[in-house]
Amino acid sequence: METKRINSKISPFERIFIQIVNVVLSTKLTRLLFVGYCLLLHLLVMIMTITMVGGDSTTTTASTSAVAAASNKMSGTTGGIANGIGNGGKNI
Repeated sequence: METKRINSKISPFERIFIQIVNVVLSTKLTRLLFVGYCLLLHLLVMIMTITMVGGDSTTTTASTSAVAAASNKMSGTTGGIANGIGNGGKNI
């Protein structure tokens, strides 16, 4: 009787959440699986964060060298002061 009164006052989302919690916490196996899932999810987020921030030195080195190579190629074709136009049109 008391449970029906309490269940009638909560939202459907809360009822679904309570049912899921009851299923997860019902046995030792489901509790262990849930803890393992949480640990693996945290590990995945930590690995992704470390690699995205730049902890992976091969990624940052490759991107830095690619930018340097692209700027070297572009410096010969862009003109301007760097290409000698400011010096009477003569290439330096």
